[in-house]
Amino acid sequence: MPSRAKGARRAQELQDAPLSSPDDPTVIVLKEPWQLEYWCRKMGVTETDLMLAIRAVGENSVDVRRYLDRPLSEPHWGERWE
Repeated sequence: MPSRAKGARRAQELQDAPLSSPDDPTVIVLKEPWQLEYWCRKMGVTETDLMLAIRAVGENSVDVRRYLDRPLSEPHWGERWE
């Protein structure tokens, strides 16, 4: 029973802890787990959505934000209006 309480306490500590910030906020780097968590929170998206956006437009945080904020009726980057 004590191990469950200790695990729950550690989970709460992690949830309450402030996130680290990236060295360069203009580039999305996902080498460490905290970086993925930071960018998902910063962009307000899931891991999957973040990864798809990076795949579509690259690692520039401004481009990723624009991609995620685009209306769904707009084409993806690189697509043409028809």
